[in-house]
Amino acid sequence: MKVGLHQPQYIPWPGYFAKILYCDVFYYYDTAQYVKNSIINRNKILIKEGGSYLTIPVIKGRLSETIGEKCIVDEKWKEKHRKTIAANYAKHPNFDELKLLIDEALNTKSKYLYEYNINFIKAVCDYLNIKTIM
Repeated sequence: MKVGLHQPQYIPWPGYFAKILYCDVFYYYDTAQYVKNSIINRNKILIKEGGSYLTIPVIKGRLSETIGEKCIVDEKWKEKHRKTIAANYAKHPNFDELKLLIDEALNTKSKYLYEYNINFIKAVCDYLNIKTIM
């Protein structure tokens, strides 16, 4: 049996999904220490000018806070992320599918960062027909 383990990241790279695909069981390592300005709550997307970070704002906490304990400031960031993605990818031939994935992930109602990340990852896995147990 192949078991995978990884921190739940915001908009992970394709290799993250390959790792899930090749596992029988995949676990989210949300008890790891949260690292400020890491890809746990932000990621860079390509735009015309080069790159732009999409960041989920989080509440400052103690240094030893885990990923699973990290709370989001508010939900205002969601609309900015939707607009940034739409402004830069609307002309892509698969944008309608991408928009559905983004909306599904961003419709999460939670104060915890890891739940948004996991819902995003699961939405992409569903789209890619990845059936790994998570």
